[in-house]
This record gives sequence, structure tokens and C-alpha cells, in this order.
Amino acid sequence: MVVHRETTIDKLEFDADGSIKKVVPTLSSIDPVTIVHAGADTTGQEGSAIPLTGSISGAGKPSWSVDAATPCTFSSRTTVPTTITCRDNGTYEVTLTGGRSKDTLTVTVSNAPPAITSVQGPKTPVAAGKQTPARISAKFTDPGSADTHTCRIDWKDGTTPTAGKVTGGVCEASHAYLKAGILRPTVTVTDDDEPRPPASFPS
Repeated sequence: MVVHRETTIDKLEFDADGSIKKVVPTLSSIDPVTIVHAGADTTGQEGSAIPLTGSISGAGKPSWSVDAATPCTFSSRTTVPTTITCRDNGTYEVTLTGGRSKDTLTVTVSNAPPAITSVQGPKTPVAAGKQTPARISAKFTDPGSADTHTCRIDWKDGTTPTAGKVTGGVCEASHAYLKAGILRPTVTVTDDDEPRPPASFPS
């Protein structure tokens, strides 16, 4: 929709003989107004593309924006529709601007739990005793790349589970078994946005 605002201009001119005459100008003043709809509030999960189905009509060009500190990016800032992907969960205000008009919507992003992709342990039997610890290394991924993580290992020998060391997407830990046996320790990785279920292996 384009709204035309009409402007009336009166102009007087003096002839060479001093007479006054009114001149009707041929100026047409058109001020296009852009109508912007950012769309309905929406939800999605961190790390996933969330559709933004806004609309814009009139002469203005679309421009999507969020606060500079927001961990979100657009697939395209200058087209409608578009998508937004956020690296962390939260509630974010998104603005669609066109010309001198703008509209906002709220995007609510939920947490995505981490997932353990592989676990490596000793390839040969480990002798019981403090001098020969069993070492475990578990790799994991998380769609929320802004999340931080902790990991714990239940060694399944009746001892208290211990914390592992997280570096990047890897959890590492070691443990000395005091008694012989066939045991399957469990690795659990948790992000900083619980209470979503953590990742465990074996699941």
C-alpha cells in the first residue's frame, strides 16, 4: 500500500508592468509510505534456522536487525522472508525496517542438548592398581556453539563419579581400578543450559 500526500502550493508572480498574477504550479508531491509487518512471534532451537515470514510493501527496501550483542545471524538481512540462526538459547527482539517504517517480533530460542559422537577407552585390558589408570576420551557436539560444558564419568566400580576435563568438544578422564572385572563406565556431558537432558554414553 502506498499513501500519497497531496501538497497545495500557491505562487504569485509580478509582471513587468507591476501587475500580479497567480501561477498554478505543476508540482505533484508524492511521499510513498512503506507498510512493514515483521510477522508473528516465533520459536525455534539454538543452532537451527528459524523462519521469519515478514512482509513489506511500498518503496522501502527490507532490512532485518537484532541487537549487536545478540548471538544470532540472518541468512539474508535484506530479503523477506528470511531465516535467523542463534548460537545460544534466549529471547531476542528482531526488527524489520523498510523506509521510515519498522515492526518488531520476538524470537524465543530453546536449548539444544549436546550429543556424544564417539568414546574411546583402553584397547587392551588394564591391570588393577593405581599405577595403571584407564583413560577415556569422549567426543561430543552441541548445536548451541555458545554453550559451555561439563562432563562426568561413572566408572561403575562403586566409586563416586568424577569430573572429566573438557577441551573444545572432547571430554577426557582417567581412573585407577582397584579390583579386576569387566566394567562399562558411563560418560555424561551437560551444557550450561540445563534442565534439558544431558548426553550419556552408553545411552
